[in-house]
Amino acid sequence: MTTLNNDTMDYTGTENLLRLLLIEKNLSSDLRHEINEKTKMFLNGLTDDVGEFLCFELDDEEHSEDDIRTLVQCVPGALSLTDDFGGFPINSACLSDQTVSFIPVFAEEGMKLNVGGDGMRGGLLREDCEDYSGGSALKEISCNNTYISGAESEYYDTRDSRTLNVIKRLRKIGLIEKEDIRKYNLLCESCNEWSSKRFNYFADWNDHVVETVRGGGGLNIILDTCIQQLPLHFVSRALSTRKGRIIHTQVRKNTPM
Repeated sequence: MTTLNNDTMDYTGTENLLRLLLIEKNLSSDLRHEINEKTKMFLNGLTDDVGEFLCFELDDEEHSEDDIRTLVQCVPGALSLTDDFGGFPINSACLSDQTVSFIPVFAEEGMKLNVGGDGMRGGLLREDCEDYSGGSALKEISCNNTYISGAESEYYDTRDSRTLNVIKRLRKIGLIEKEDIRKYNLLCESCNEWSSKRFNYFADWNDHVVETVRGGGGLNIILDTCIQQLPLHFVSRALSTRKGRIIHTQVRKNTPM
């Protein structure tokens, strides 16, 4: 009886699978077919586990975007799984500084898989997850300004910058459009001192929206819905266009001093 070399027992299951796949092309067509079919079953069986990982265990200090992109390409069903609050992984990613950078990856890969349905941009626009304060992931990243007890102003400034970078990346790949600012009321969604950089960005990108009302008229969209939440020095800084100065004048006349 042949004695096995101890080295053959040192590999994990995952390592043995990788070793098998490296030689798979050298095997018979029938065996390759069986390996392929059973590998697909194996990956499908990981859907729940990967979905849970995407919702609760992501950390941009430990996981790279390339690795996560590969993961969701291998187990695509995970992007459509919902957490206990009814949100997709893209919604969960909005809630933490350590996960928000993965949103463009989720949206881009979700587009290929029609996550959320037609026209939902990979789940970015889906609004039926009521337990998320912003509704859709797009609204959430426009205003994710949840108060954190004891947090310093630098924390909110950093979070504002990180989330703004995500918005810029989504714009670059065509998943946020200029018309969205009006259609989804993003200027008002971001009208808070904790999201001032995003407010400025939306105002600069589509300054026409300050004259366009969703349910109102004229300049009152800013005066009635947004400006009263902000100090005058912020309004003046955020809206430095000619229209902004008109709004600033109206606010000064209507705000108790």
